[in-house]
Formats: sequence, structure tokens, C-alpha cells
Amino acid sequence: MPVPAWKRARCTDESRSGIDVDCAFAFHVMAGERAHYTPLTCAVSWTWRAPPAFALHAVCYRIDLMKEENARGWALENAKVIADLMTGVRFFLSLLIVICALFAEPSLLPLVVCLTLLGWTTDVIDGKMARMDPYGRRTWIGDRDFAVDMVLIYSGLLYFITAGFVPFWPFLFYMAFAAATAIVWTKKSVMMAVAAPIAAMPIVFSFLHARLWGWVFLGWIALALLCNWKRFVREIGEFIEDVEKG
Repeated sequence: MPVPAWKRARCTDESRSGIDVDCAFAFHVMAGERAHYTPLTCAVSWTWRAPPAFALHAVCYRIDLMKEENARGWALENAKVIADLMTGVRFFLSLLIVICALFAEPSLLPLVVCLTLLGWTTDVIDGKMARMDPYGRRTWIGDRDFAVDMVLIYSGLLYFITAGFVPFWPFLFYMAFAAATAIVWTKKSVMMAVAAPIAAMPIVFSFLHARLWGWVFLGWIALALLCNWKRFVREIGEFIEDVEKG
């Protein structure tokens, strides 16, 4: 195929005829046809005496490939750092929801739902980045990823209590019950089962009081499942197995 326009968008024709180009692709010339290139999968390169236009395109294409490889390498090298950063962002978003709870304003529901969606988005990202880490590193923040998830869920419950969406005393006791459960039964599956009804509250109250955000939340869930279906099925299986063992 011809050299894509975006591959040469930043190029200026400053080369001179006969420039040496380090080619990272196969070059084919057909009689009476324009030059075409095919990227190589192996790291073979050679020097070819090229005409100015092709030489410039070749250099730009090689530079773009190097930039893409460097960006991918940087992301892999710092995967765990990015994952921990996302966990920290999720904790900060939880604190913002707590601040909304202090205002106790039902009108803040769309903001709380938006913060919750952003929080779960960081959870998806940090999980992917942690699994990409080539060194399999463990960090203090990474070990508390699940705890931050629980903070996000129960900060939402605190808002729904103070804003009057749910009865005060019954759900205050529910929070105390959840805390006691986390202390007595430290199994992740038990804490997830207790937190599941609370995690569903944002989408339920969105459809009841801010329908647009309810559909946004539902669309987010569908997209997240579509992108992570295999992992979702595996985690459900692990959850059921853990419950049976318990």
C-alpha cells in the first residue's frame, strides 16, 4: 500500500537525491507502477540508495515505529506505577463522594454517580496495568486495592444515607455489620457478597431520580463486560469456588 498520509504529515522535503536510508521494510518496484512498501516482522535492515521523496517517507515511517515501540516499552516498564496511581485516584474520588455526603444534597446525585463511574474505570485500568507488569511487583498501594474498592462502595452508601435516599438507621447498622464482617471474616468473597447490594445502589437510584445517568451507568457496565468478559467469567468462577470452600 502507498505510504499513509499520516505517516508523512510532519515531514518536510529537505532531503537531497541519493540519500542513504536505513530501511525497516521490504521495498517492491513494479514496472510502470508506483513504489509500495511492506513492513517486516523481523529486525532486518539494510541501506538503499533512495530517491528524495521515498527516502524522506522511509525516515518518517521508521521514526514513527520507534516512537510507538518506545511508548509501549515505557508503559510496560512503569505498568505497576500506573496501576498504583489509578488506585490512588480511586481513593481520592471516594473522598470526594464523602464530601458530597457531608453536603447531604439529593441534587448531587449525578455528580456522585459520575465520580463512582470514574472510580470503577480506574479499577479496570489498574487491574489491566498490574497484570501487564513484566516483573510481577507487589507494592503497599497494590496490596490495598480491594480495600480502596470497599471505600468507594461504602462512601456511596454514606451519601445515599445522608441525602435521604435510604433510611438512616437501618443502613447505618448495615455499614456497622459490613465493618464487623470485614474484621471477623477476612475472606474477600464474603466482603464482596456483603457489599454487592450497596454497589448496585448508584445505578438503581440513577434510574429513579436521574434517568440519563442510569442509562450512562448501564452503558458503562455493558462496555466493561464486553471488554473484559473472559476475566469477568473467571472471577465469578473464583468467587463461587471461594464461597464453597468457605
